[in-house]
Amino acid sequence: MTSLPRAIRPADERDLPLILNSWLKSYRNAPACTTVPNDIYFSEDRGQKARILDLLSNGQTLIACDPEDDDCVYGWICTEEPGVSSVPPVVHYVYVKQAYRLRGVARGLLKAAGVGDAPFWATHETIAARKTGIPYIYNPYHLATQALVPVAMAMEDE
Repeated sequence: MTSLPRAIRPADERDLPLILNSWLKSYRNAPACTTVPNDIYFSEDRGQKARILDLLSNGQTLIACDPEDDDCVYGWICTEEPGVSSVPPVVHYVYVKQAYRLRGVARGLLKAAGVGDAPFWATHETIAARKTGIPYIYNPYHLATQALVPVAMAMEDE
């Protein structure tokens, strides 16, 4: 297939339903989540949904869309907040709608997010991601390390 013309823009409030829905549904069947009960997985205060909301509020999320209609979304990427230095870079999730896959959308999002073609840390992994051929290093503990640092620092202050 040929590359798809696209524009890249920052995500905004109108994109939140698509991002949450696609992330929660596509990651639900990932090997790491198949045994997690629904009430925990979809919980806004302790489950995957809570983790997603935190990553979205503290990271960078970009949208790939039709250059003539930015409401026609092809896919999105959520990465570490710009300016946070990590080698390799950290990508939390990349999602491309089925109709637009294999058209360069994921690679375009990676480039726009400053990741490029080098291997990166992936904090979430799906079966579809394994099939892309895009080099990444799956490291779900990158999230846990970040979450524990403020807690450990707070404990030291007590």
